[in-house]
Amino acid sequence: MVKNYLKIALRNLSRYKGYTIINVVGLAIGLACCILIVLFIQDEFSYDRHHQKAHQIYRVCSRGIWGKDTFNQALTPTTLAQEMLTMCPEVQAATRLIYGLDINIRYKERQFYETRYIYADSSIFDVFTIPLIKGDPETALSKPYSIVITAEIAHKYFGTEDPIGKKLMEEDGGEYTITGVAKNFPLNSHFHFDFLASLITVIDLPSLAQGVSWTYLVLAQDYPLTQLEAKLPALTEKVISPYLKKLFGLPYKDFVARGNQYEFYMQPLLDIHLRSQLSYELEANSNEAYVSVIIGLGFIILIITAVNFMNLATARSASRSREVGMRKVLGSNKWQLIRQFLTESILLSLISLLVALTLVELVLPHFNQIVAKELTIDYFHTWYFLPSLLGIIVCLGLGAGIYPAFVLSSFLPLTVMQGKLHTDLRNIWIRRGLLTLQLVITFIILLSAFILANQLQFIRDKNLGFKKERIVIIKRVYEGKGKKQNAFKEAVLQHPPVLRASLSNSIPGRGFNQMLFTPLADTTEEMYSVRVVYADHDFIETYQLKLAAGRSFSGEQCEGQSIIINETAAKVLQLNDALGKQIAYPEHKQKSFTIIGILKDFHFESLHQVIRPMALKLTTGMEVRYLSVRISPENIEQAMQLLKEEWLKYSPAHPFQYFFLDKHFDDLYKFEIRTSDLFTTGSILIIFIACLGLFGQTSFSIQQRTKEIGIRKVLGASVWSIVFLLSKEIVNLLACANLLAWPIAYLLMQRWLRHFAYRSDIGIWPFVYTALITMAIALITACLQTIKITRANPVAPLNYD
Repeated sequence: MVKNYLKIALRNLSRYKGYTIINVVGLAIGLACCILIVLFIQDEFSYDRHHQKAHQIYRVCSRGIWGKDTFNQALTPTTLAQEMLTMCPEVQAATRLIYGLDINIRYKERQFYETRYIYADSSIFDVFTIPLIKGDPETALSKPYSIVITAEIAHKYFGTEDPIGKKLMEEDGGEYTITGVAKNFPLNSHFHFDFLASLITVIDLPSLAQGVSWTYLVLAQDYPLTQLEAKLPALTEKVISPYLKKLFGLPYKDFVARGNQYEFYMQPLLDIHLRSQLSYELEANSNEAYVSVIIGLGFIILIITAVNFMNLATARSASRSREVGMRKVLGSNKWQLIRQFLTESILLSLISLLVALTLVELVLPHFNQIVAKELTIDYFHTWYFLPSLLGIIVCLGLGAGIYPAFVLSSFLPLTVMQGKLHTDLRNIWIRRGLLTLQLVITFIILLSAFILANQLQFIRDKNLGFKKERIVIIKRVYEGKGKKQNAFKEAVLQHPPVLRASLSNSIPGRGFNQMLFTPLADTTEEMYSVRVVYADHDFIETYQLKLAAGRSFSGEQCEGQSIIINETAAKVLQLNDALGKQIAYPEHKQKSFTIIGILKDFHFESLHQVIRPMALKLTTGMEVRYLSVRISPENIEQAMQLLKEEWLKYSPAHPFQYFFLDKHFDDLYKFEIRTSDLFTTGSILIIFIACLGLFGQTSFSIQQRTKEIGIRKVLGASVWSIVFLLSKEIVNLLACANLLAWPIAYLLMQRWLRHFAYRSDIGIWPFVYTALITMAIALITACLQTIKITRANPVAPLNYD
């Protein structure tokens, strides 16, 4: 019987080619999406699991209130690791990481600009699983100026030579001896490295001795985390007291008494990639909400595909009613018919799987671009991959085919042999309900895509308070140091395409110093957190900032004690008529700063954040990292060439690195851009699949009313009057689906928009556009099928009996 089932199934699929193609395409799209989502989920949840002690590893983070401003960051004091090893015997190992600056590395004639350079304790090998191809992990980083490189870097610099014992030269003159070669670090890690330099080399530098680092530790197996957390308050006071004494001259208790807070907390290693969006992450992490969006889209597409299959199979039931009647007359029972139809369903799913795998191979590069990954399909090395696919096929075939199988097998032989197809009202409502659900989901996704696009356009169009267009940011201007930086800036300004230029330690969208200030007129000695940008006197003009009061820097060295604040800082510092008022660091009140100007508020950060207190100080040159260059719109290519030529004169040993500020600001919304791209792609797929569902519903309605159409045409009805009559059901379904989808989409998008401090109004137009687009597509789909039938000979259906 199995052989017979397969033979009949193949015949039916071959006979009804249009039905087969539509179903295969729909199922293949759903399966392809499912496979891509499985690959994505597998990768997302595999992060950091390659470490042998992954479930015992924790990162220590810090949070609290600092000068009326909250913070939550991945950094902790560098002294914390040793204190935890001393005070907490349950801590088996601890290590610190410090990211080095982007750096030039040289070996003989080979020189490269490297960005993944990390300083680490020698205990890093006790915490993380980092297999060494060459070298001893016990001693690899135990001495100053020792370094471990990856196999990829070893080949890059040394080719087939043995790198052990060779020396790499840093741009500052430091010479590091290679003591180990590590396997290339897996991509599915929350941080990556090409170089691991010994932290002992730099930890005693004044800038780091009381600085911050990323602290990781290994707890004893099954040790209750709550017991360690109970020790953290005492540990916090001991560790940060020296910092508070140095910065503010305050003991810990006085610091807390002024309303400040500071605490350490433990973060599981396996939570970092998906659940950590702290300040100062080692690298940008993924987002649990983003992953949920992708999973949800894949699940929705798969459900809609299965619903389509059921509707199309049910719509085809009228054409197979005589076959069912004949089989029953010849002795087939209900369960044999069900097995026959389920065999067809599973076979159709299997064919769809082969098409889906082809689609996956074709679209995987584009999908990788959207999700920013390097996913591949491993058919044979992962033992559960193929069995899982076959399991999905069987489940999908059974799930999608079970309802049509029961519908077809329930036809009464006498009724169907007479051509009178029995119509069950309950079945009609189930079918319409499924189609309505499909349309509701389609409208929600399409509405979300419109609202996402509106918010992104709002972000791009919003007045940030400065002009970000045509500003080129040249990186690493500190290469020249001191007066040479100013000489480079002046040389750049000599070229006509360059309109303005400014040296600074930060730029809009990048991190900046956070410092505490106290108004000297404040008798309560309150401390307030302010973001500080060190810049030269041309910064305001280069970025075209607006002054609400006062003036800009004049460029004189005597203005080192002057400061310019924004309107928000004036409010937070509670300074009425702030011009001429003085503020100071809490620990150095004798060294005060006079406010000479007040900037109108501008968005120095992304629109996720409200505008916070900010100040401009005149740079001494030591803090400078960037040169911001505003160029003429007419000569962009010429300007870039001139900038590169000047850089080669300024710092010939280092590559010319730059980026455009407006592109940099777009990068601040990568999550939103990727989500929008996903919703757009998902909307196209879902609309296409929904059209297949409408096609099935229309086909079923037309088959049910074939004689009615013939009679109406014989009595003189026009094609378009019949089209209008048969389209009313579709219009009603669309109207119902829209009414259900609108409030759901509105609530979902309102919740999503709360992540932005500044957001667009949803408005009525996304709903209007969605209704018009879906109505047009649905009616075109329905009308094409209806017109085809109404133009046929009306006598044929009347002679059908």
